[in-house]
Amino acid sequence: MYRSLLASLRTYAEQGADGITREYQGRDLGTDLYMYLEMRMTLDPYQDGGKLLDRTLNEYYGPAAFTARRVAFEIEDTLRRGKIIAPVGLFRGY
Repeated sequence: MYRSLLASLRTYAEQGADGITREYQGRDLGTDLYMYLEMRMTLDPYQDGGKLLDRTLNEYYGPAAFTARRVAFEIEDTLRRGKIIAPVGLFRGY
């Protein structure tokens, strides 16, 4: 949930946090990208997160960046609405 991450790190900075620690159970492209964004935003939580996300998706997914972004945002928007309308296998495959 990349957009939520960008907003939460600004909130942490406003509360005085200057670092984040996390444990991840598994690694995949989504987790690696999330960790990278989190580290970059922790260094400067007031940078333009949208530009950082765009640049990172382009570097990470290349020609598939537009599709990857659309899928990631659809998943995030669905989870925000509190309804999962996709088969569970889609999330595993993603």
